[in-house]
Amino acid sequence: MTAWPIPRVEDGPRDDAERLFGAIRGMAAAASFELAAREADGLGEALARLPRGSAVSVTWLPGDSDADRIAAARAIRAAGHDPVPHIAARGIADRAAFDRLAGALAEAAEVRRLFVIAGDTRRIAGEFGSALELIARCDPARHGIRAIGVGGYPEGHPAIAPEVLEAAVDTKLAVIADKGLAPFVVTQFAFHAAPILAWLEAFRARGNDAPVRIGLAGPANLRTLRRYARICGIGASIQALSSRGASIARLLAEAGPDPVIRDLAGSIACEEHGDTALHFFSFGGLDRTARWVTAAAEGRIRLRPCEAGFETLD
Repeated sequence: MTAWPIPRVEDGPRDDAERLFGAIRGMAAAASFELAAREADGLGEALARLPRGSAVSVTWLPGDSDADRIAAARAIRAAGHDPVPHIAARGIADRAAFDRLAGALAEAAEVRRLFVIAGDTRRIAGEFGSALELIARCDPARHGIRAIGVGGYPEGHPAIAPEVLEAAVDTKLAVIADKGLAPFVVTQFAFHAAPILAWLEAFRARGNDAPVRIGLAGPANLRTLRRYARICGIGASIQALSSRGASIARLLAEAGPDPVIRDLAGSIACEEHGDTALHFFSFGGLDRTARWVTAAAEGRIRLRPCEAGFETLD
C-alpha cells in the first residue's frame, strides 16, 4: 500500500491526530461490504479493488431468485473474496428449501457464513416467520456453514420495541452458539456515532462477545441516502448528514460516512467494545464505495478541521 504522510490538523495535538489517522486506516482496511445479487454481474473491477479475502454480503431482495443469489456468491468467490449471502426466513418455504439453497451456495461458492434475517415482508412463504425460527429449526452445519450472523438496530426498529429487539438478538446469538456455530452481528446503518456507541455498550454490558460489524452507508448523494433511511426506519441520525460542517453543495453531490467513522475511530476502545469492524452498504454503487474505502485504508485522507470528518485524496 502507498505510504502517505500523517496529515496536520488544527483541532488537536499531533499525537492525537496520528492516533486518529491510524485508527481510521485500520477500520477501513478491515471493512466488509454489501451488494445486491444482480449487482454482482459486471462488477469485476469493483470487486478487484477490495482487499483480497474481504467479506462481501449478498442482500436478499424479493425479486431475486435463488439462481441470482448463487450466481452472485460464485462471482464474489471467483474474485477472491468471502461471500456472505443473506437468508430471509419468511422467503424460505421449509427446511428442505433451506437445505437446497444452503447446499447450492456451499457447493457453488464455498459459502461458510450466512446472515439470517426475518425479511421485510408480511407474507410468510411457509414454515418460518422469524430469523430465530429458521436458525433454531435448520442445520446449517451439515452444509459446511461455520458462522451465522444476525441484525442489530442501534436506532431501534419502527415496529418493534427496544426491549424486544434486545431479547431477540441475545436469544439468536445463544441458539447459534448452542449449535456449535460462530455468531456475529451486522448493525443497520446509521449516520451518527452516538446511537451506535450506546447500542454497542449496552450489547457488551449484557455479556455478548460476538463480533460486531457496524453498518454504514457508502458515499452516495443525499437524496439516495434519505430514501434508504426512510425505507429502513432510520430516523434521528439522518439529521447528522447536514449538521457536521459540510457545505450544502457537498451534501447534494455526495454524503460520505467520514464524520461517523472519525467519531467511531476516536471513541471505540477494543478492550471495552470487543471485536468490532465496519460494514458498508453500497447504495452509491460498489465501485464508488470500494474506491472511497480503499483510499481511507491506504491513508490517502486529510482530516477536516473542527472534527468534521475527513476527505479522501485521489
